[in-house]
Amino acid sequence: MKYDNNKLITFVVPAYNVADYIEQCLNSILNQTDKDFKIIIVDDGSTDNRTPEICEKYSNKYPEVIKFISQKNKGLGGARNTGLEYVDTKYVMFLDSDDWLDINFIKSFKQEMSKINTEVVDIVFTMPTIHDNLSYEKIVWYDKHIFDEIFRHNKICIPTEDKRIFKLEANVCRRVFRSKFLKDIEFKFDEHVKYEDVYPHFYLLSKCKKCAGIDVTSFYYRINRPNQITSLQNETRLDVVKVFAKSLDYLIEENVDNEVIYYALDMLIVFSLWCINKSNIKIRKKLVESLANLYKAIPKSIWKDYNKIRKNKRDKLFVKAMKFKIFRRAFYDYCTVKIGYRLIWRGVK
Repeated sequence: MKYDNNKLITFVVPAYNVADYIEQCLNSILNQTDKDFKIIIVDDGSTDNRTPEICEKYSNKYPEVIKFISQKNKGLGGARNTGLEYVDTKYVMFLDSDDWLDINFIKSFKQEMSKINTEVVDIVFTMPTIHDNLSYEKIVWYDKHIFDEIFRHNKICIPTEDKRIFKLEANVCRRVFRSKFLKDIEFKFDEHVKYEDVYPHFYLLSKCKKCAGIDVTSFYYRINRPNQITSLQNETRLDVVKVFAKSLDYLIEENVDNEVIYYALDMLIVFSLWCINKSNIKIRKKLVESLANLYKAIPKSIWKDYNKIRKNKRDKLFVKAMKFKIFRRAFYDYCTVKIGYRLIWRGVK
């Protein structure tokens, strides 16, 4: 593909039934203080009619900037894949349509990247801000302390040398990718699966040669909105097993350094507890048992070494509970889960 040197970055914006939010998202890009961008909107089979109408309205108004694509529903990953096919700028960033960009992001991005003394950076980590849709509170991003540890003294990180970067939160949207990097390795997101950022987190970091970290606000991540994917309590919670099974299979088969595998296990435990707590009572038992099968499928030698290195007793006890039905049954419903936590974690600090 011939790259367009006239624009620096393309924003791929998947859209599915987000009529109440997408205009704020698109306006936040269009009103950037630096206009060095393109936008690709992918309507992923919206059923509300208003969403595609808004997308088409914007593409007609700004045809030199916006490309609009409509497709049958493929999920968030599938919409991102479609948008990526049309990217012809040096960088690409995925922006969910219920979030919005900081108005100075492109300007800040260019300023910070000009200070980095290297020719090629495959992935650039930014620092989003969390916006609570109920309280309107602005909250510091989840992994700010880890980000600071990694990038405080050096804006460049080589994943094979500093594996702490695998500890960062698995959110694809907070990263700016070198487009050619993604296309050279023929990267695709999984379609019709939730938690689609987990596998790319480990896969792409294992493939990239250099990462950068710039402590500037990229976008505002909206939480606690109605019908948000991450708030759904239905069977989509079960996808957590799929994505971590795929991620761990890849890391083990590729003989990736054990430290990276341990970070994946750390993340698995966090996601497991979160999904169990947030899942609907009708699927909670199925989720717990599916997670238990995953935990038991991970080689005992890995768990043995993990337990030697990790000092968090609560995590260790949770893993043990997942391996024994008599204990994990406590996680089957809302009433016993609290009792289960107390029984398993009694006296553990």
